[in-house]
Amino acid sequence: MRKLGLSLVVATSIAFAGGIVEEEPKVVYTPPPVEKSDIEISANMTLASKYIWRGQDQNNKGIAIQGGIDLSYKGFYIGTWASNVDFDTATKTSSIEIDIYGGYKGEVAGIGFDIGAIAYFFPNTYVDMDNTMTEIYLGVSKEIGNFSVGATYSYAMMSANPAIDETYNLQFDASVKTVGDITLAGSYGMIDGADDYYYAISASKTVGKFDLALTYTGVEWDNPLATDEDHIVASISTSF
Repeated sequence: MRKLGLSLVVATSIAFAGGIVEEEPKVVYTPPPVEKSDIEISANMTLASKYIWRGQDQNNKGIAIQGGIDLSYKGFYIGTWASNVDFDTATKTSSIEIDIYGGYKGEVAGIGFDIGAIAYFFPNTYVDMDNTMTEIYLGVSKEIGNFSVGATYSYAMMSANPAIDETYNLQFDASVKTVGDITLAGSYGMIDGADDYYYAISASKTVGKFDLALTYTGVEWDNPLATDEDHIVASISTSF
């Protein structure tokens, strides 16, 4: 009689003595979780019926195509943003605005803050200086449930246009998320004091990967020679 191997003998003996032997559980290898990088890159795109900045038309009531790229690291961020523009002036040569910005965002005692600087470029608009304005800014914000409020102070520290050099802007914002996840928002800004001001109210909703918004905005000038403006703007935007 041919001898059985040791493993077979043991298995057979156990099977007859105690019934069916359970197989040893298989070891499944689980790879370690991938650590999330502290560096984040995002992009955004917007199609708007008009380009309005602080109540002022920047594209001669035309459709605006806009987009930007941002890079952030532990609160620090840098980014760039661009849009087509049309100022409808006899000396205009620029058809694009390019902004470059950077700063730091954080939170102290439940109050969010954002401090940084932004440079607005309008290539070839001015002969001696393409950088038409550089601002420094400080913003604070607070969220309470579905309600949020904030304020931002901006100071134009240098400009190719002497009319806006060393001017400041103070803007207040508020928003609330309502029924159907529709966000209602409003803003009020003062330009170099309370005499010149602008305002906006909007309703927006996220549908899938897109944000839809409808905004009414206006600006009122103390100078009787300046033209007050009112606009209704529809936009669709996405980020990735």
